[in-house]
Amino acid sequence: MSKRSGWPSANLSASSAPTEISSVASPLHREGQPIERDDAGRFLPGNIGGGRPRGARNKLTETFLSRIAQDFEDHGAGALEVLRADDPATYLKLVASLVPRGLILQHERENDFADLTISEAEDMLGRLERHKSIQRRVNAIKNEP
Repeated sequence: MSKRSGWPSANLSASSAPTEISSVASPLHREGQPIERDDAGRFLPGNIGGGRPRGARNKLTETFLSRIAQDFEDHGAGALEVLRADDPATYLKLVASLVPRGLILQHERENDFADLTISEAEDMLGRLERHKSIQRRVNAIKNEP
């Protein structure tokens, strides 16, 4: 055990030493710099440009998605009808999963006017009218020669 850290000391041999950096004949980065890999052919940390470009799909994924799309085109309406009748909770989960998250967040940020009292609604409308009036004045000043 190492006296300073309390951890067992590592007995490093030549075989457990880090692999050497090699400039394997490999594609070039966009900047013209070679992509560095270790002796096992793995990318070294910090390399950019390895792998598929962002957004690229492999052949298996493309095939899978096209078959799912074709199957849904052929049988989707009937399957949805059966799901809605037999398992409405799962049907609603499916529908909810298709709503874009941004739309949900936008709706949550907006005020729900149904819970306002009459005086609160009047106050809010007054503030909106003042805001519009100020905005019109600012636009008029901007457009003056």
